[in-house]
Amino acid sequence: MIFLDFIGNSVKRSFRNARFDLSLIIKIISWISILYVFIVLIYAGYDFKRVIQTIDPALNPVTLVNHLLLHLCAAAVILQFFSTKGFLKEIITYLHLPVKRNKILSYLLISAPANYVMAGLLLFFIPYSLRVILPYYSPQQYVFYISGLLIIFLSVTYLSLFFRNLFEISLFYIILPFCLMIGFYVLSLLANISFTTISDFVFAQLINQNIYFLVFLIVCLAGLITINFLLLKNIIYRIYQDQKYQSDYQFLMNPYSFNSDIINYALMEIKLIIRNKRVRGFFLFALIPLVLFYTILPENNEGLYFTFGIYIMISGMLGYIFLQYLFSWESSFFDFLMSKKFDMLKYLKSKYWIYSILSLVVFMVFLPLLSQSKTEIHIFLSALLYNLGFGYFLFFFLASYNRSRIDLEGKVFFNYQGLNKVQFLALTLIILLPLLLIFALSFIMTLTQSLLILNFLSLVPLLYQNRVWQVIINQLLKRKYINLQGYRT
Repeated sequence: MIFLDFIGNSVKRSFRNARFDLSLIIKIISWISILYVFIVLIYAGYDFKRVIQTIDPALNPVTLVNHLLLHLCAAAVILQFFSTKGFLKEIITYLHLPVKRNKILSYLLISAPANYVMAGLLLFFIPYSLRVILPYYSPQQYVFYISGLLIIFLSVTYLSLFFRNLFEISLFYIILPFCLMIGFYVLSLLANISFTTISDFVFAQLINQNIYFLVFLIVCLAGLITINFLLLKNIIYRIYQDQKYQSDYQFLMNPYSFNSDIINYALMEIKLIIRNKRVRGFFLFALIPLVLFYTILPENNEGLYFTFGIYIMISGMLGYIFLQYLFSWESSFFDFLMSKKFDMLKYLKSKYWIYSILSLVVFMVFLPLLSQSKTEIHIFLSALLYNLGFGYFLFFFLASYNRSRIDLEGKVFFNYQGLNKVQFLALTLIILLPLLLIFALSFIMTLTQSLLILNFLSLVPLLYQNRVWQVIINQLLKRKYINLQGYRT
């Protein structure tokens, strides 16, 4: 059969490409570690009841696993997304063979569940179900339960593959797994439905042999497989139509040969911060208020609007303090940037990604300080999303009006180079706009509904970011000579 030939070729290719060097030793150690983890999972599943009772005799092993089922599935989606390789390299390899493309895609989709995460889930749940579920339920209920779990785990694999295939089409889709987690969080806020509640519902439907629910799971699995099949066909079409597609995704084929312009521009931005006195001083000054906020935030009992304004400042501190001088930092050599073949879109995107990542880091650092109130966490998350989706783009646009020259080696203290009224106007707008929106919506909606409206409005620029970037670039080019004149004086 053609599928056996594919498997045989994959095994032969693995042996032929093996090299007896340090990487081979690392792989052997990794395989031994994975084998050890698999043995631990088998033991944990086989003797799960005794292990749990050793920790806490009051815990019910069935209830505990059911409560954690969707949490495990969510973790599996993220692990498979970041740990498994995409199919781009495999597709390019098999396209040279005299085989129909549909058979190649079918083989890739069938082999997709053969990964370490899927194996770990099965190695735990099969002995667990035999030792814990089967003694208390009928064989028919057990078969129904284990079949449902298998379909769910396969759906998790193909959902992760769906995200991965989108990622191979565009790097922007790397945020999808996190958006899915945020979506579940929003669902818990709106309808008070948690992962635990959904997990209990799934277990009840499977153990009660609800055939309609099982058909629903099968339909979802079939839908995910079909979508992945269409996405892979889209990747093949791109390879045939544009050979540059292969070089644009070298990182997906070999992480050590990634030569993306965005990464290069981002590295130049980081070097700009590290090497120059005044820029480095701005970065250190941004850390001082963050440290102060970190100490006083647990004692914050102020009202909603003050708290939301503080969260906007915290999550956007590092971004706003640099973006207000976005083009002035390069004022000494802006003539060079404008006269050479310079990809302005990638140049701006690299800056955006740097400060977005810094905002996410700040968010994760401050998150443990918040109370356990879901509303307060939602406020902080809304402030972060507002900065990423609206605030930073507004600063990119308004930064084109700053034509003040900055000496990168100038003194840090009492240096007013680059300051102008546009910056104060931008900061005022950034803080007041969401507060005014929430204030207006509070007359007809609850706080949670108002925040969700703000979240949706913040996502719109992210979804249409190509148009937003084009507006920013057009504005920058429109003011090109005005800014150059200011930088020269």
